[in-house]
Amino acid sequence: MKHQGTIAKRITKYPPQLHEKENLLKRNQEWHSYLDIGSEFNGTVLTREEYLRVEQNYVDAVLAFCQTLSCNGLIVNQLLRLSGDDVDSDSLLLYYSVAEGDLIKGDDIIKMVRMSLRENLWCELRCDVNPREYIHFGEDFYMFFYCGDMSTEFWRKIDALGLYVD
Repeated sequence: MKHQGTIAKRITKYPPQLHEKENLLKRNQEWHSYLDIGSEFNGTVLTREEYLRVEQNYVDAVLAFCQTLSCNGLIVNQLLRLSGDDVDSDSLLLYYSVAEGDLIKGDDIIKMVRMSLRENLWCELRCDVNPREYIHFGEDFYMFFYCGDMSTEFWRKIDALGLYVD
């Protein structure tokens, strides 16, 4: 898949076999959202701890993306605030103050990733040194990396986090 001269890679918590047509029912029996905490899936209740563990894997993948591309920060693009109702108190100020074109760094990157995964907002996060390389989040815990060629070592990091690449 190509987009703006780069290659799109879908990053997800779902094993590849759950993307096959005959296994879509199984994928629909998986949790997909922060709002699923406390609900039962395949006989197991999604705990806050398990949700946060998986969410941290996505955060770590974004940080690896930034490190690999030598980004100093990420530029917020196409910002859309969806719902501030469930935003953590640590992220509330950023939720209301972040603006289109802002350069975010450090903890603010982590907060933006978490708010994106929790569907509080939607945006693209573009590498400041090469804005053609960026990240955005889809529904159901899909994350997309738009990038040039990344090293095998980078993709091994993603795999080691328990995430899958399409």
